[in-house]
Amino acid sequence: LRTISRTPGGARVRVLALIEIEGVEPGRAIRGIPVMGGLDELGKVLDLLTVRYGETPWVAAVGAAREHEAMTRLLEAASARGSKVMALGTGADSDRLQPVRAADLLARPERKLDIEPVRDLIRGARVFVTGAGGTIGSELARQCAELNPAMLCLFDASEFNLFEIDLNLREAYPDLQIHTMLGDIRDETRIMGALALARPNIVIHAAALKHVPLMEANACEAILTNIGGAINTARAAVAAKAERFVLISTDKAVDPDNVMGATKRLSEIAISRILEGTGTAAAMVRFGNVLGSSGSVVPVFSRQISRGGPVTVTHPEVSRYFMTVEEASALVLQAAALQDMPGKADLYVLDMGEPVLIAALAESMIRLKGLVPGRDIMITHSGLRAGEKLHETLTYAYEAVAQTEVDGILSVTGTNGIRKDFKAQLERLLLTAGKREREAALKLLSGLVDGYTDNGIKDPSDCVT
Repeated sequence: LRTISRTPGGARVRVLALIEIEGVEPGRAIRGIPVMGGLDELGKVLDLLTVRYGETPWVAAVGAAREHEAMTRLLEAASARGSKVMALGTGADSDRLQPVRAADLLARPERKLDIEPVRDLIRGARVFVTGAGGTIGSELARQCAELNPAMLCLFDASEFNLFEIDLNLREAYPDLQIHTMLGDIRDETRIMGALALARPNIVIHAAALKHVPLMEANACEAILTNIGGAINTARAAVAAKAERFVLISTDKAVDPDNVMGATKRLSEIAISRILEGTGTAAAMVRFGNVLGSSGSVVPVFSRQISRGGPVTVTHPEVSRYFMTVEEASALVLQAAALQDMPGKADLYVLDMGEPVLIAALAESMIRLKGLVPGRDIMITHSGLRAGEKLHETLTYAYEAVAQTEVDGILSVTGTNGIRKDFKAQLERLLLTAGKREREAALKLLSGLVDGYTDNGIKDPSDCVT
């Protein structure tokens, strides 16, 4: 309130009333603005102010009101009255109203991480990021750039994405040595040459094909990229004498019901075997969905809401683990700093908190716009798509999980036993996928990944995304 009063024109808003979350100081006034009750009284307060001023006021959430439980209660009261919900910042941003982020809907407090181990890892190092133009790869590149590496190499198969991240990082870090390389990790000659030229200390492998229904319809492409590309990159990292290798994995690699998850699980196994006994230390990191990424439901729901609905949810009970891209990337780098044993590949899983009901997320996003689910915006159910589960898990039953020294990172140990002809069957899988022999490739994939049975699309033309 003090900052708004000192700013010319304030925040271009008029503050009508204050709500104290627990409602412990009703009747008090702060800088002339009355405290009109607690969060339980928000609905009544909005009704009163609407009558008094002739229009429904906005609700600006600040501080503790932006935490999950309070935000859920706030949204229910505000949307029922058509009141738009905004966020009010603190400090330098305390005079500016901002849209509420999808991250505010997560039921997990922000972690306080010790950045020094990561700073020690990145500072002065040569860092190579594959998939550097993607949602996760670009955020990892940004966080690395912030920590003063000697060189940052950006590698991606998408010209547009590569151009965007290159432009953004050069503007933000004009003194940083940045090399930008266009290439496909499936091209062994290209990735081998790129890493030989870059001579990185750290390789972060974020490149992958991740869209579950699309990969069901394009199984051979998923195999060639997620397995073949990962193998190419790991071998090239070893040949370039990289000290660290980081593999971005997924919760869908656990008991996979889909091609994407099975390929990522097999990439975990293959990487651990390739790097065994080498001079490279590897950290493989599993986590769930990233809020706001290109494949996330959040931008899809946003578009559907802006068009007036309906919002499409696959199943009323479907749930997923969510994390912001900033938090996930920070924890990935923390995991990279944990594993410093050459010739060893450790598997980590990020603590994703509680899974989020997708239907509840859809309802909250509708309420953020001051609308009521089922009245202003309808929610429809389309049915689970090819390869999708109702719920994801982060580890296999045979894997043991232990807390590491870093809050939010768990170490995973345990093997399901690797077949004696693993290497031969892996090579056969890649050759078969290269010939685009879909059914034969899926049969081989099923034999190499514990728990995976191809129950997906038999004819790619049947795929509806």
